[in-house]
Amino acid sequence: MIKAIESGNWYIGVAEAQKNIVSHMYLQLIHKVPRPGKTSDPYYGYVTNVYTRLAFRSRGIGTEIHVAMEKWSKENGVEFLILWPSSTSFMKKMDLLNVKKRWKNIGDYIARG
Repeated sequence: MIKAIESGNWYIGVAEAQKNIVSHMYLQLIHKVPRPGKTSDPYYGYVTNVYTRLAFRSRGIGTEIHVAMEKWSKENGVEFLILWPSSTSFMKKMDLLNVKKRWKNIGDYIARG
C-alpha cells in the first residue's frame, strides 16, 4: 500500500471515529493513451474499496467521502470516474445510476454494476 500511495496514482478517502477508520474509498488514477491532436485529459479514475462499517452506515459518512472525491477529481482534471460496486445500494442512495445528473457531461461518470 505504501508503494501505491507513493506512486501518486492512488488517493484514499477515510473517515475516523474514536481513532479508528470507519469508512474508506480508494481512487486509482489511470493514465490515458495520448491522442494526437486532442486536448489532453491525462487520466480517468477508478473508484474501488468503498466500505463503511455496519455500525456507521446511514449517517452520511460514505456520502461525504464520495462527494469530496468527486470534487477533487473535477478540480484535478480527471476526465471521468468508474465505479464497479459489489452492490448497488450505495449507488442508488447517491443517485449514481443517473449519469446525466452527476456530472454535466454524459459519460463523465460511468457506473458499472
